[in-house]
Parts: sequence; structure tokens; C-alpha cells
Amino acid sequence: MRISRQSMALVGISLVLILAVILFGILPERHSQDELRARMAELQTELDARKNLRPLRKSLEREKAEAKRLSSLELASEKRTSLPVQEIVPALAKLAGKVGLKDARILPQPETLDAAALTMRVTAVLRGDLESLRRFLLVLAAAPFVQDVETLEISRPDQRLEFAVGLRLKLENTRPGKDKAIGNARSGQANDQA
Repeated sequence: MRISRQSMALVGISLVLILAVILFGILPERHSQDELRARMAELQTELDARKNLRPLRKSLEREKAEAKRLSSLELASEKRTSLPVQEIVPALAKLAGKVGLKDARILPQPETLDAAALTMRVTAVLRGDLESLRRFLLVLAAAPFVQDVETLEISRPDQRLEFAVGLRLKLENTRPGKDKAIGNARSGQANDQA
């Protein structure tokens, strides 16, 4: 059986066309589909990362708003680097009240007065939750008359948490001589006992 030249040419041309369709049509399509799949996987990974970061972003926005709110808590005595003895209790009670710790007892300790450095230890006994305590400590950190937070004790005498925060405050010397600060501290103790 002989195949004519024309039939062979027709079969050859058909094979070349089929090969061209495969090389230029199907293979590039498959390659572009692989690229699309890879791009889809990248986008899915990015989307998952954004979903995971959304709560963190909201948390950071809340923290930023909280920091802004705390920085806006203006107290006249915060602008001073020292505090008169008579203003210790009201100033710290006002700071505690601003952050939601309404039930606060401020206990100055005149026996800890350092007349040379004009500092005195004060214990603030507060009741509330941990978030309010955190905000109170942030406000204390911003108050320039608070020299140091020395102690922090947490207890639970009943259903609510109780915090005892030991602070060292910088006192104001209203009259020349260190005896005035000592006299002020002792009169502050007498006022607290009355």
C-alpha cells in the first residue's frame, strides 16, 4: 500500500498544526494557571496574616486611645515636680478616682521623711481590678512628683482585689530650711489621725 505524497503532506501539516496548538496553546495556558495558583496561594497567605493581625491592630488602637486619654488627665499638681504635704492625700485620691479606683485610702508615712532629699513614703491602698491598677500605675509614671514606686502588694480580702502601692513622693519646701517640710509632714499625720 502506497501513500501518496499529498496524503503525507496533509498528515505532516496536521501533525505540525497539532504540535503548534500544544506548544503555543495548551502549555502556556497550563503555565499561566500554575502562576495563578501560586499568586492565589500568596494572596491567601496575606489574607490569613491580615486576619491574624486584625485583633492585634485593634488592641494597639485601644492602647493608643488609652494612652491618649491618660495623657489628657491633667492635674494641676502634675505640672509641678514636687508636692506640698497638705496636697498628698487629695492629689493621689484624685489620680486614683480618674482611673476608676474610687475606694482609695492614702496613708502618708511621716516617719519615712527624708528631710535632706525632701521625700516621703506614702502607701496608697486601692480596691478595684487589674486594668484600673495598670492605668493608675501609668498615671503615676507620668506624675513628676512621684519619685519611685517602691512596693506593690496584691491581696484579696473579699471578692474584690486590694492593692497596696508604696510610693516615694518629692515634697515641696514652702519655707527656707528643712524644718518646714518636717513640720508639714507631722501636721499632715495629725490631720489624718483626726
